Amino acid sequence: MDVQMEIGGRALVMRYTVNSMCVVEEIAGGSLSEAFNSDFTAVRLLLWGALIDRQQGITLREVGELLDAHLRGGGTLGEIIDACAEAMRRAGFFKEDG
Repeated sequence: MDVQMEIGGRALVMRYTVNSMCVVEEIAGGSLSEAFNSDFTAVRLLLWGALIDRQQGITLREVGELLDAHLRGGGTLGEIIDACAEAMRRAGFFKEDG
């Protein structure tokens, strides 16, 4: 299921797939287990992975520009990380408690 979010004044649809995560891990050079922190490179890469399925052709540079606009507008990296985590949860990448 998709996660919709406005970032930098642009309505975006986030969706993770196994393929998008594989591409992200290939670019990262390994597992993203450490990606949920405030490291700019990791957040940019994680967001890009969420966007490439629905915004085909979006580049890492464009995602960095979106993050810049989001931060300038008073947003936080934490909001982006939370949205990415929700998109991963909806993709079924996290087991539900219970």
